[in-house]
Amino acid sequence: RQGGSAAPTPRAADNPVPAGCVVIGAGPTGLSAAYHLDAGTLLLERQASVGGGCRSMHDQGFIFDRPERIACSDDAYVLHMYERLLGDNQHWQTPRIGTCGQHAYTPNQPPHADSGSRFGYPLRGGLQALMAGFLPHIRGKVELRAEVAVVLPAEHALLLTNGRRQQYDQLISTVPLPELVRLTGGAAPAGVKRAAGALRHVSLRCVNLGIDRPGLTDKHWIDYPEDTIFQRIFVQGNASNACNAPGGFGFTCEIAYSPARPLPLDGDGLIARCLEDCVRTGFLRADDRVLAASQLDLPYARAVYDDTYDANVTTIRDWMAHHDILLAGRHGAAAADAPEHAFLAGRRIAETVLARRTGTRRAAAT
Repeated sequence: RQGGSAAPTPRAADNPVPAGCVVIGAGPTGLSAAYHLDAGTLLLERQASVGGGCRSMHDQGFIFDRPERIACSDDAYVLHMYERLLGDNQHWQTPRIGTCGQHAYTPNQPPHADSGSRFGYPLRGGLQALMAGFLPHIRGKVELRAEVAVVLPAEHALLLTNGRRQQYDQLISTVPLPELVRLTGGAAPAGVKRAAGALRHVSLRCVNLGIDRPGLTDKHWIDYPEDTIFQRIFVQGNASNACNAPGGFGFTCEIAYSPARPLPLDGDGLIARCLEDCVRTGFLRADDRVLAASQLDLPYARAVYDDTYDANVTTIRDWMAHHDILLAGRHGAAAADAPEHAFLAGRRIAETVLARRTGTRRAAAT
């Protein structure tokens, strides 16, 4: 996670030249922003690879992706970006959705059906291939294993966990708003801290399973509105067969949780319960052998849009903007869950940076 460490002591010898724009987080929104900005941009990613929420997991020959990060769109810009980033390594399909109730599948809507009737997915490499496709086109600098420890708004500077101090003219943050406010430490006024503390989110636990039997279903998503521990299954193995280990089939059980609705189980117990419910509902057979089992925890997976959400986000955004910190992505602006939303959000925030830069230059010239 961003932060979490004590503030390092900056070493003057490590201070690089100030960046025109620093982007925190190389997920799809951050990558898109850097893609649309110039060579004076610095993209910081705390992990060893880019991708953020679209980073693929590899386990025993299976590839697993976050279920809600699949693009459903017929938007011309999104199609252009897929072509540019993936070339012939892409496949667009009509979603096949089912609902499990009384052990029967009935038609239902895909999770992103609002924006298009098809969904796009890489043929090979999972969503990681889509994210890696940005790298040859980014004109600025990308730094991996670069974790932000402190944001100093008044100084237009970041302190990294390695002790480095990084100056910036403008900052784009794609981290969750409560985490960003925490990174500012004592700099944020009380009203901003209250607004951040009032934001509510639903987290998501993904239980990734690889089974030794191919062709478990022809569906891509299956909703479970009744008494299973999970609410939905994303059938990764049907998004692309290349995500399956030889002779196997992969899927992900999605479990939403929050302080009001905590996980009833964790660890191996949670995996066992998912398998039990898959057998009980007829999705698996009792004799199916598990080849891979893992979990991915996604805090801040979905914002809760309650009556105070807009006002709280506006309070945070206005104070940050006063210090040239711009908010982007699923936690900083309008929802940017799937790549098509993130690509557009990244482009919009890049346009904002360029417009503010032009406005500053004009003001200085008058």
